[in-house]
Amino acid sequence: MSFLQDFLTYFSGYITIVIAITMVYIAIQQLLIARYRVRMDLYDKRIKVYNSVMEFLGRILGRGNATDDNLFDLINQTKESRFLFEGEIGDQIEVLRKQAIKLQYFNCQLSDDRLPVAERNKLADELQKGFHWFHQQYDYTEELFLKYLKIAKRL
Repeated sequence: MSFLQDFLTYFSGYITIVIAITMVYIAIQQLLIARYRVRMDLYDKRIKVYNSVMEFLGRILGRGNATDDNLFDLINQTKESRFLFEGEIGDQIEVLRKQAIKLQYFNCQLSDDRLPVAERNKLADELQKGFHWFHQQYDYTEELFLKYLKIAKRL
């Protein structure tokens, strides 16, 4: 019987160590899962902002102009961007918004039939430059968002 008691004494000591190691392992796994969830929640919010901005650019490139509804949607759907990204994304969204307003202005001015030909040509050139600028911004904006939307990093 003394052998059995000795065995149980040693075994209970090892069991305590095994349980402690198992608990530490579980705690570490829970921490990693929690960090992953936070990352995925942040990704979900960031991808919504990205999709809104790219949709805005796509509409401008498709129509050659931004409507008031397009601008309202951009502002409404990207208002959290200052909290989700570093300043560069918020700054880019603001630049896009301002340039879209300029594009609206040029289109509005060009619709005036009383506009002299010289001014019309000047406005048409400005409109073309603005439209070309938006074409360049599509790739630039996508590249800007890329570092925030990569999820392949280690936790």
